[in-house]
Amino acid sequence: MARAGYDPRDLANMFQTIERQSGGGGGGFLSDHPSPANRNARINQEAQYLRVENPIRDTRDFERIQARLRGMGNAPTMAEIARSGNRYPTGENTGNYPTSPPRGRVSYPSTRYQPYSTLGGVVRVSVPNNWRELGGTDSVWFAPEGAYGQYQNQVVYTHGVNLGVAQTQSRNLQQATTEFLNSLGAGNANLRQRAGFQRTSVAGRTGLTTSLTNVNEATGQTEVITVVTTQLRNGQLFYLIAVAPSNESGSYQSAFSNIFRTIQLND
Repeated sequence: MARAGYDPRDLANMFQTIERQSGGGGGGFLSDHPSPANRNARINQEAQYLRVENPIRDTRDFERIQARLRGMGNAPTMAEIARSGNRYPTGENTGNYPTSPPRGRVSYPSTRYQPYSTLGGVVRVSVPNNWRELGGTDSVWFAPEGAYGQYQNQVVYTHGVNLGVAQTQSRNLQQATTEFLNSLGAGNANLRQRAGFQRTSVAGRTGLTTSLTNVNEATGQTEVITVVTTQLRNGQLFYLIAVAPSNESGSYQSAFSNIFRTIQLND
């Protein structure tokens, strides 16, 4: 650590943080590692004999990103998403949506794209300019008019993409993604995963993608859902959910692919 420019005493601080957040036990997810009572003291003792070479200091960009993340508040846990009863995370109450179910003709995605900075500035993305942003602090939707509404006091979408962050128990990407999918399935018994995970790249980071099917409760139509995930540096799960009726999914695939390619993560 010292040779890389990091203060070794921060290692002791990290273990103290883990122990506090795990209730003072043996180190939470590191509980299979030795956790002697004098570990922190031993680390600090050894650190005094080391010289930190080219110490790394906080930059303005780093402080700016920290401020953005703090402004987002805590991401919902998987349990909170499951308890919400909505088919997808919405990040916004139903008072901002049409009171009727989404019905009628929905315009195809425009070939002209509009850039957005969303989720507290952590995400930049471009979407068709005939889509509307419907967002909250930890989840935002981009959807065309007529593709969203309410059904039985729940927000329902038929076309569009959902970007968001969620707090998971696991720091393993596949396990965290499975946990996220299970939380979505808890709010929708018709949701079925139709393919396994495939590796992908999300803004230059390791990601996973999978495909699901569902029967939309408001329209009765079968829909195809694509979920893409990666992890932010703070451990939260970033996700993209793309949804379209199965008989229109081919027409929307190009737009979904273009949106995915424009994602930038600034965490």
